[in-house]
Amino acid sequence: MNIKQTRERSKGIQVFAITPFMESAGKTMVDEEGIKRNIDSWVEAKIPVVVVCGGVGELGYLDEKEHIQVVRAAAEQSSGRIVVIAGVTGDTKSCVDTSRRVEEAGADGVLLFPNERVERNSNSLMKFYSTISESVEIGIMPFRIDKTVDLDTVRNLAELPNILALKEESENMDEFEHLVKEVGDRIIIAGAGSDQLAPCFLLMGAGALTSSLANHLPNQLIQMWDAAQQKDFSKVMQIQNSLRPIELLRQKFGHRLHKAAMDMIGLSGGITRAPGIELNKSDIIKLQKHLNQLGIKTVGE
Repeated sequence: MNIKQTRERSKGIQVFAITPFMESAGKTMVDEEGIKRNIDSWVEAKIPVVVVCGGVGELGYLDEKEHIQVVRAAAEQSSGRIVVIAGVTGDTKSCVDTSRRVEEAGADGVLLFPNERVERNSNSLMKFYSTISESVEIGIMPFRIDKTVDLDTVRNLAELPNILALKEESENMDEFEHLVKEVGDRIIIAGAGSDQLAPCFLLMGAGALTSSLANHLPNQLIQMWDAAQQKDFSKVMQIQNSLRPIELLRQKFGHRLHKAAMDMIGLSGGITRAPGIELNKSDIIKLQKHLNQLGIKTVGE
């Protein structure tokens, strides 16, 4: 794999994909055809990266077989048209084993979530990421949510030969800007967390934006990214403000909001395994109204 090429292709909007489930014989099953349909929609919208089996993809509610099933379906359908990164969690050994299976399934990279067995200090985390880096040829994407992964650790991560990006979710704007200036020329610093912070990340030079709203609003997120590259931050804020009502619903309903929207626009959302608040009829009407106001056609119109 050409890591440098994959890293370059990984810039821009990274959709953190839902995992569509369906009911079959009284059981909740992974909807492979739904995954493929969703992948095609993101390719058509020119989304450069899809991250499957992350938090939005209900990683914690997939068994080992289903995890690889999702990765393989996404990789096969992408056929090189979109970079496919898969979430992997566990201790060092389990992440090495799973990362190898993900590589065999055809993914371009892994997003790594160390569990509680991996000590939260720079030395332990660096060993964790280095060990996995050495075990696969595909790219790796570490996850940073607090100061445990400090700037020195990020500098060391940037030296790993198959590093793709850093998912920066601390939501500390001072630290984000510092990371971009220090290592942004060697590693993609991806702004992550709430979609409402997207303009801040873009203003500070993010190399990528992770987005769950891009599941069903890919064109709007691409337009926002393009406007930022042209330094048109007035347009960035215009787009951001237009998405705000849906983002507020997302904050309340999480995965269920995305899945309802996907079903509403003729894609595949399906059943949600993770616990959460269900949308009622009034919420569904609001969501449909907001989508229509964005010029998005919904099923049954």
